[in-house]
Amino acid sequence: MQISNFFALLAAGAMHLAQPAAASYEAGKAVQVNFYSNSGCSAYTSETAAWWTRSPRAGEYVNGGSAPECFSLNMPGSSQSINVANVWKGSGAQSSGGCDLYDGYNCGGTRRTAGFSGGSGSCLPARSSNGLLWKSARCGVALN
Repeated sequence: MQISNFFALLAAGAMHLAQPAAASYEAGKAVQVNFYSNSGCSAYTSETAAWWTRSPRAGEYVNGGSAPECFSLNMPGSSQSINVANVWKGSGAQSSGGCDLYDGYNCGGTRRTAGFSGGSGSCLPARSSNGLLWKSARCGVALN
């Protein structure tokens, strides 16, 4: 009986690991970017974020809004995919937005946009068309 309970718990844990990682809100967080070790954005490895309250700061994608700061992604070398896992307004309410990803440092090189809208973000390869890992980003939030 104990062995079957152990295997049931083990199976439940494995099923949990196969699910995409949910983004968790923290006060001041604007955008969360997740990194994955598989190509389908389901084997979560780590994350980074842009913030309203500290650096790197997110931009506001509204008329007259603030420009986003460029920041280093520090993506693990084993990453196979990336997505914008969630976007929040300053109040903590979910919003839409995204990040411009760059395969060069300091937001240089090839650029690709990773968006978030309607409660989900698109899953993108961790490498640019040049075969380079995404190295830097600028992220922003649509406040309307």
